[in-house]
Amino acid sequence: MTAADGEPGRNPHPSDIGRTPPASPAGQFTPNPFGAGSAPPPRSGTNALAVVSLVSSVAGLAPYFGGLLSIVGIVLGTIALNQIRQAPQGGYGLAVAGIVVGVATLIIGLIWTIYAMR
Repeated sequence: MTAADGEPGRNPHPSDIGRTPPASPAGQFTPNPFGAGSAPPPRSGTNALAVVSLVSSVAGLAPYFGGLLSIVGIVLGTIALNQIRQAPQGGYGLAVAGIVVGVATLIIGLIWTIYAMR
């Protein structure tokens, strides 16, 4: 007996993926042929703070307000990561990139400032 035949808890045969299960007679329960449980809820889009984090971190290379923008990018990326963990949203990679780029631009800006003061 295969999963397509109605045995619950088994993975379907690759040729059965995408097919609709056969209709059950009226009033009779038919188990889910593709295993128990349900699909995770769909993601509700990309987290806006993750995008703003990456943009402000990249803008951290600006000459005068670079350090400030880098710090804003790091903080917003951290907030975005917390929001993404609490609610199913996309943008995890953008938030991490915003933090990494923010730290890198902050370090570059500090080195640049120290070198310019000499």
